[in-house]
Amino acid sequence: MALAVRQACIRAVIDGYQQAAISGLCPEGAFEAAVDAVRMLDMAAVLQREETAACAAGTENIRREPGSVR
Repeated sequence: MALAVRQACIRAVIDGYQQAAISGLCPEGAFEAAVDAVRMLDMAAVLQREETAACAAGTENIRREPGSVR
């Protein structure tokens, strides 16, 4: 779960900085925009996606009885 949060923060920083730079902000302004992007990150959505993915992975790993149909 921590890895998903870390990756989401990194993606927000990169995207925020790039968008700000494309919009013409100076490097300092782009950095501030990148920090704001992390602050605005919907952490509940990140955690929900991670939980959903973990649950899906867990159901794929359930052992079936010999001879059962998948």
